[in-house]
Amino acid sequence: MVEKRGYVPNDLEEMGFDVNQYPFPSEAGETTATLVMRKWGKRCNLICYLDTDDGQKLKLIAYRDDRKGGKYTTRENDICMSRQPLGSRWKIKYTITARGNTSWLSAEQI
Repeated sequence: MVEKRGYVPNDLEEMGFDVNQYPFPSEAGETTATLVMRKWGKRCNLICYLDTDDGQKLKLIAYRDDRKGGKYTTRENDICMSRQPLGSRWKIKYTITARGNTSWLSAEQI
């Protein structure tokens, strides 16, 4: 299968990728991780699935930002995560908002 910018649920099912193994982080943090999958979300976003170097699995959301040319980015970066290859490595930073949601702050390729 040709690598896509983002996959849909049927694609992931065909590939045998289990999204349920990847929760949102429960605490703010910073770590290094490998981008293993991307799935289009329902609200102009891209759900990125990452395997951290310490063995955790997590998912973070990159939102489409029209001020950044329609790129699917973190809050602090201009990197379009839909254009990054699966298997690429990242230093990532995320926080938990006052409402208890995860917010992806930054991603720096390593």
